[in-house]
Amino acid sequence: MWVTVGIAIAVVATAWLAYSYRRSDAAASAGPAALPQVVVSKPLEREVDSRLGFLGQFSAVEQVELRAQVGGTLTGIHFKDGDIVYKGDLLFTIDPRPYEIRLAQANAQLETANARLVLAGRELHRAEVLAAKAFGTEQTVDQRTADQRTGQAAVDDAKAQIRDAEFDLEHCRITAPFTGRIGTHLVSVGNLIAGSRTATSPTTLLTTLVSLNPIYLDFDMSESDFLTFSRDRARLKEALPTRLRSRSATRQSSPARHS
Repeated sequence: MWVTVGIAIAVVATAWLAYSYRRSDAAASAGPAALPQVVVSKPLEREVDSRLGFLGQFSAVEQVELRAQVGGTLTGIHFKDGDIVYKGDLLFTIDPRPYEIRLAQANAQLETANARLVLAGRELHRAEVLAAKAFGTEQTVDQRTADQRTGQAAVDDAKAQIRDAEFDLEHCRITAPFTGRIGTHLVSVGNLIAGSRTATSPTTLLTTLVSLNPIYLDFDMSESDFLTFSRDRARLKEALPTRLRSRSATRQSSPARHS
């Protein structure tokens, strides 16, 4: 029994040694594995210009709503919608006849006040002469002096009324305050226009006027883009050049749908 066990162990050992020898022989004959090939190219050197794109819209630097400072009937429109008008060009006219009548009344009041002032001056002179010769009283002189001052105040008031009437008459002609493109007229000839000098009461909007040169380009920038721009500006010693390129957006029409 023990002889049989020893023979079995000897057979297994002999087989294992033969297998190990063949495996080592095959590994030695195979040799080292080939290394993979790597292709290398030179890097491209270019100047990279960082650009940021935003959606924006143009807006006018100056924009005004034209309203009348005096009321009345609109008698003329002297432009075409969308025209380029220049500073001082006549745009609207309002019926000036009521203001011409008021100016004539103010001139008449000035003539009356001047006549009364001249009379008050003569009466004061007479009162002073009589008082110097003891034929008049100081009370009369004081009264004539007061009359002369009242006459002078009436003259000043009449002159102010004339300037006020001239102001209203001048504003019957509405002109362009600056050069720009005018919008659509919002009133027609024959309409009654409501005007106000200080806009304390409702006024009639006539049209709008916007300037052309220079203009603003308004756009929104995110916080991250602004921080990137700020870091680049701080990194560079010189200030970044202000360079802006605009491109009009193209609008694509969608295909029509037929039912």
